[in-house]
Parts: sequence; structure tokens; C-alpha cells
Amino acid sequence: MRFFILFLFFFSSTSIFCQQKIEGSILFGAAYYGGDLKENAISLDNTYPCYGAVLRYNFNSSYAAKFQFLRGQIGGDDEQTPNKARGLYFNSDFMIISLAAEILPWRKHRFNNMGEFQKSFSPYFSAGVAMIQSADEVKSRSTTEIQTLPEEEDKDVFIGFPFGAGIRWDFHEHFTLGAEGIWYATFSDYLDGVSKYGNPKKKDWIMSGTVYLSYFFGSSEPDFNFSSKKNF
Repeated sequence: MRFFILFLFFFSSTSIFCQQKIEGSILFGAAYYGGDLKENAISLDNTYPCYGAVLRYNFNSSYAAKFQFLRGQIGGDDEQTPNKARGLYFNSDFMIISLAAEILPWRKHRFNNMGEFQKSFSPYFSAGVAMIQSADEVKSRSTTEIQTLPEEEDKDVFIGFPFGAGIRWDFHEHFTLGAEGIWYATFSDYLDGVSKYGNPKKKDWIMSGTVYLSYFFGSSEPDFNFSSKKNF
């Protein structure tokens, strides 16, 4: 709650200085983990809710940069893998802070040549870098495995590389609805706390699917008030 209060305060202050290049978003959705304790295909098993906020800067109609905060939960269980006899399971809160670029190759102009707002759908692609914090609490149903957990090289902070796609609907000169799916790939096998007792060559990942509502701060300016004129 404290984070969202600071987030909204920051956006309210930026609205004085910007001309609709900056937008803020609140997002909600679900997160899913893949790794040693979740080896089967993507399903609703161990899918948990997530939420977050985004600060996005529109350089022009085709390119944007976003700073995103995402928080949620992930989990996995050997009961849902071929390794039931191993008896490991975990459940962990996670936090992701990411910086990413967005490319909107087919984005339509938000205003026509009369300065009137135009509703439009715009698909986009996203890629960047992220810091992932997840203090896993891997547990075992076997008393013999408890003595070997956690593994010596286990850690809580990871570097991730988010990439994905989404679509946004500009339905108002100040508001946008959107949905996106982001895959957070890592170079670590310790997101779930299991590596040596699993498959060290197979790295862990998180995937999120979210919907969001964005608000453009500042006065309404045709096509972000860019200096170059365009024929609509």
C-alpha cells in the first residue's frame, strides 16, 4: 500500500510538467513459474495472482520505455512432476523491478488532423532487463532430504530478461486499457531453491499475464506534441 501511495504521488507531480508523454498504469493478473518443481506444460496448477504498477514514457508513437514493479507468488510441487518420489515443494513471494523498451510498429495516431481524439487498438512487443527477488522456502516430505536443504549456492536475488507482447486500446484521450504476457528468463536454476537435486542445465523462469489501466498525465496534445508534422 505504501508503494502505491508514493507511486500515485509521483505521477500527480509529473502531470504538471509533461504533455501527455508520461503515463502511469496499475496492473493485475496471474504469475506462473517453470523449473525443477514444475516440469509439465503450462497449466492452471500453481498459478497465483500478481499485481503491480508501471511508469511509461512515450518517445514517439512507435517507441516507449517503461519502468515496472510486479509483485506476486510462485510455487511448485514434485507431486505434479515425474519426480514424485523426491517429495520437494516450495511456495514463495516474489518482487520484480524491470526496465524495458516497447515497440509499437502499427500504432495509429491518437489524434486526427482536426485535433480530435481517435480510438484505436495497438499491438506491441517488449524486451528489457529485470531484478527478481524471491526468497524460496523449498521443503521436503522426506526426512533424509531436509538435511541437504537449502543447497549451499542457493540465493534470493536474480537477474532476469523479460520479453513478451501485448495489446492496448486507446479509448479515451487520457485512458488506455491493455493486456500483456511477459516471460522472465533467468540464467539461474535456484529460483525454486533446487538445482543439484534437479536438472542444473535447465534454468528457471517466471511468466506473467496481466491487464492494466493507464492514465496519460498532462494536457491533451496531438500525437504527444511531437515537433514533426504528419499528414493523417
